Amino acid sequence: MAEIISLNNYRDSACFSSFDEVDFDTDGLSDADIKRLETLRDAVEEMLNTMTAVHRDPEAVAYAAGRFAAMRLFALQGRAETMAFFDQCIATAEITEDMAKF
Repeated sequence: MAEIISLNNYRDSACFSSFDEVDFDTDGLSDADIKRLETLRDAVEEMLNTMTAVHRDPEAVAYAAGRFAAMRLFALQGRAETMAFFDQCIATAEITEDMAKF
């Protein structure tokens, strides 16, 4: 997960072998914004992976992180945008599983 991507047209162009072959829409973000968001995302994921290893309870860590994210996003963005974000996260996980089968 090294890039911020928009999956709106992914399934229509799923005949490629790697993400490097597709120009994903980043919704007008600058290169600096993308780098900042990638760095933040990577740091949070690293911290959550560390918490999972320390506590040996990946489900509890996932629920805690998910609850925090859902409640904070709802407060900041509202229900529709929050649900759309989580739907995109699940779609990304499904795509990752599909790609692993090839």
